[in-house]
Amino acid sequence: MQVSSSGHRRVPASFYENFSVPVVSLADQKKFISKVEALKKQIAAAQAVIDAAPARKEAVMKKYL
Repeated sequence: MQVSSSGHRRVPASFYENFSVPVVSLADQKKFISKVEALKKQIAAAQAVIDAAPARKEAVMKKYL
């Protein structure tokens, strides 16, 4: 490896030419997307409950106090 003027080592181009990046199969990618979408729906539902909490609290306070 060569050392640059800033003292950092340079990676030879041949390293990147022979470097392979594994790719997840399309079926596994689709499974992952399905799981993420399901979680996003759960998060949206939970956020709706959180957003409605102040109004529900106010309604309870008015009813009982």
